Amino acid sequence: MPSPDLQERLSAVQQRLATVYDGIGHNSGRPYLYFVYAPGDELIVRRLADDMLVESNDVTYLHIDL
Repeated sequence: MPSPDLQERLSAVQQRLATVYDGIGHNSGRPYLYFVYAPGDELIVRRLADDMLVESNDVTYLHIDL
């Protein structure tokens, strides 16, 4: 079961990207946000991202594994 904290944080990221474009990546014109988490949460975060960050008419998500 995912940590409620991770779900809440990812939900906040999702909400921000969908509603507050201004100021996020303003210099480049692209909305970039960093989502920092513990290495042990990698699989949970991947699953949450796949489940929660779904493309819509307003937002397209690109997952980059650094």
